Amino acid sequence: MQTHDVWLSRRQRAREHNHFEKVRKAELSYSISLRKIANHVGELIKAYNPFHPGAVSQLEDILGRYSQIIRPWAHATSARMIAEVSRRDETAWRKHSEDISRNLRKEIENAPIGPVVKQIQADQVELISSIPVQAGTKVQEMAREAMITGRRYEALVPEIQNTATDMTRNRATLIARTETGKAATAIVQARSKFIGVETYMWMSAGDRDVRPMHKRLHGTIQRWDAPPVAETNGAQHHPGDFPNCRCIAIPQVPDKLWADDES
Repeated sequence: MQTHDVWLSRRQRAREHNHFEKVRKAELSYSISLRKIANHVGELIKAYNPFHPGAVSQLEDILGRYSQIIRPWAHATSARMIAEVSRRDETAWRKHSEDISRNLRKEIENAPIGPVVKQIQADQVELISSIPVQAGTKVQEMAREAMITGRRYEALVPEIQNTATDMTRNRATLIARTETGKAATAIVQARSKFIGVETYMWMSAGDRDVRPMHKRLHGTIQRWDAPPVAETNGAQHHPGDFPNCRCIAIPQVPDKLWADDES
């Protein structure tokens, strides 16, 4: 029978990291989809001169209506992302649980993650539909500031248009990265709790972009019911539950769940 010592070995830990790190790969296709929305918003912004009378109000109205139009698309796109994250998470559990009991594997596969998925999807629809609205607000703010400073509008038109467009694309990328990570953590947490796994190992991306606090958390064992202090301002959260966080949670299966029930 496999023991928990094997689970904690360096080689096994690397395997576990690889299994659950792949869950984050769903970010790429989600990011590509969201950037399509950002690009279209950018085209709409560049079609308007923010200094023409009524142009900003008209642009905000168009972007507001576009926000509502894309909601069904946002629902379908977020559903695909969540399904991909869930599929990859289930595969990760299956691969790293090859040595545990058959009953436990069945429990993992049958874990009721429906309520978690429903909430994730609702959050995604709101975030995606906010992309056009926030772009319109940014254009308005920049146009107002430019008028107050008295700078020549001829030079500011492309600056406002390009800044708002870049901000929109960056926001789309941020949403894709952050929300894929949050979805991955929420789903692995739901499955962990269902089978009685109370702890996880915090694993960072292991590169120079990792936050200092997250570097200190790397390799530590944390509880699902007590998120650790993970930010310098004292904020507590699990891996992936903070903007741009690429860390992952590797569930720690206790010895009692490693029992061989097939003999």
